[in-house]
Order: sequence, then C-alpha cells, then structure tokens
Amino acid sequence: MKSKQTMFEEDMPCANASKTILTEYQVDPASRNEWLDHWRSSTLDAIDSATHVSAQEAALSDENDSSLLIYERHIAGSSTTRPYQPASANGQVSAMQIECHDIVGFGWWSRNLIGSQQAQLNLSMMCIRFPDEGHLQGFIKLSQNHAAYCWEAEPDTVIYSAGIVTSYSESDLDIESGDIIFIMGCTDEAAVQKHLEDPKHVALGYQLYDADIRLTPTLTKSYKTCGDGFFYKPST
Repeated sequence: MKSKQTMFEEDMPCANASKTILTEYQVDPASRNEWLDHWRSSTLDAIDSATHVSAQEAALSDENDSSLLIYERHIAGSSTTRPYQPASANGQVSAMQIECHDIVGFGWWSRNLIGSQQAQLNLSMMCIRFPDEGHLQGFIKLSQNHAAYCWEAEPDTVIYSAGIVTSYSESDLDIESGDIIFIMGCTDEAAVQKHLEDPKHVALGYQLYDADIRLTPTLTKSYKTCGDGFFYKPST
C-alpha cells in the first residue's frame, strides 16, 4: 500500500500546477518597519522583473505582533522557485514555510486587481487534513460548487482557493504533505463575516457531514496585508 504522502504526490492533479509559497518570519517589532522597507523595494522589482512571480504581498499577524507573512504565487512550469529572501537577516527568524500546489479549477486567486487597488486585505489560512483521498476528493467536489456561488455572491472576497501541501519547513505547527491549505482574502472584516454567516456557507458544513466527509482542521491563522504588494499581473 502506498504511503499517504506518496499517494497524494502521484494521484493529485497538481504536480505541474502553479504554487503558493507562505513564509512566516518572527521579526522584532522594533525593526519591523525597516524590514518592510526592504521588502517594498523588492516587490516593486518583482512586478517587472520576476516573471515567475504572479503575486507577492506582506501581511501582519492578527495574533502576534512579531509574526510577518510573505505570500507568494509562482506560475506553473517556472524553473525559479526560490521564495523572497529578506535583504537583511538582522532581527528575524523564518518560523514557517509552506509550499502548496494548486488544486486545478478550485476557486480563484485574484479578481484581476493590481497593486494599490487591492488596499489591505483580511487574509485567512487554514490547514485541513483528511484520512484518505476519497474524503479529500469529496471535500473538493462540494467546495468547488460552493466556490462558484461565492464568486457571484461575494465580490469583496478577492481570494478563495486552496492547494495541496507538497513541502514544508520543520516546526511545531501541525502540517503534513497532502494536507490542504485553504486561503481566503477579503476586503474587510464585514466581507469575512458576510461569507461566514451566509446560509449557503453554513449549509456546506451540513452537506459535508451528510456525505460523511471527515476532515480535521490542524491550523488556522489570520493576517492583514500591508497593501504594498500585488495579487495579479496581466502577463500571468
């Protein structure tokens, strides 16, 4: 019998898909502004020169003043996969890095808005684990249908998609290869609440239960983006 990790790597249609790279740093709050200044300079260069990068943004944790996330999207087939590296390592430590390949056809990663038009987003991520591929595929099928509804009903939900974890840094966080990382970005807290309180969203939980789809959320994090990066480039 194949291991869980091998099963997902071989069977999931994501090996050649675009990918999301999430890197969280622990930064001394006293040097955070200087750190972000270095990052802003880098992301301005990436808009024009880093053709493999279709999105890059920094975000501050809602739970911890020291935690700062770099969110990146790399296009399919890219030979360059190295994520953003800070110009200076002073006062920062990489605490988490997750790479996940897209689930093709699941939700959306932008609404084709560029740079400052994005302003600040409420960015949420959740890691979800399934006991086997059947439960994962059942979740994807039901969630894809719900995503199609959200695209029409929630114009302030800018990001609503997910990827399969293919690599991750060793840490105390409960993350494994084959888990799903679900990401949602909304224009403000009101848009987040609108999504959570929508009767169709509430009904999705009951549909998963009725279909006997078992899943375990292992990690949830929330951030607010800085508004200086980009989630979309016309060429990508």
